Amino acid sequence: MEVLSCKVGAIKPEPAIYVAMLDGLQVAPGKVLFVGDTPSAVMDGPLAARMKAVHVDELVATMFPA
Repeated sequence: MEVLSCKVGAIKPEPAIYVAMLDGLQVAPGKVLFVGDTPSAVMDGPLAARMKAVHVDELVATMFPA
């Protein structure tokens, strides 16, 4: 499955791109862990889509509960 922003009409961190992925996979948001390596602004979309999210950098992983 692929989710393309040009087809969904949304880009990260808009929640719609994450919801499209969840719908396509038929997976509940609470069953998904988003892992990102960019600042917390990118965490906003997955959290708004009710997923859990982790920000990972070179030294530390920070959990953002949904």
